[in-house]
Amino acid sequence: FGLHEDLADPETGHCANWGLQDQQALLRWVHANAAAFGGDPGNITVCGTSAGGAAAWQLALLPGLRGLIRRIVPISPSHVTPPATTLTPQDSRTAYEAVARRLDTTVAGLRAVPAAALAGSWEEIFAPRPEDRIVGSGRWYRGPVVDGRTMHAYDHQLPTPDVPVLSVHTSTEGS
Repeated sequence: FGLHEDLADPETGHCANWGLQDQQALLRWVHANAAAFGGDPGNITVCGTSAGGAAAWQLALLPGLRGLIRRIVPISPSHVTPPATTLTPQDSRTAYEAVARRLDTTVAGLRAVPAAALAGSWEEIFAPRPEDRIVGSGRWYRGPVVDGRTMHAYDHQLPTPDVPVLSVHTSTEGS
């Protein structure tokens, strides 16, 4: 997830929310191949829990997937709302740049950094108390960032997806 222009894909120009992009590609693959496995490509239900529930919601809102997703089942969705579960676009850029400096590389160079080193640097960026962090949004680096392509706005600013929704929550949500 995240957003930084220095990580733009040379073919698509996308520079954010790679997790949602991967999920879109998977849904297109399922649609194209469902019949070969005995499935109905016109009857795809997307279900997920917590971040997966939020992803189901976000995917159902994407114009490029309209007609592909028949219904969604978001279970305890952790919707994308700053500062609890996302960074602002500028804070995402700031975090990427800080991690690159810590690892003595460029933002584009982060692609060549071993995963453990990258994860360790992210943890260092977000380890301080929220009021002492270099970014003001996001209690931790996670989830999509509003980019205008794969994430058009924060969840509370978007309509309910135009598909049947079975939203599941628990009595101890968030505890």
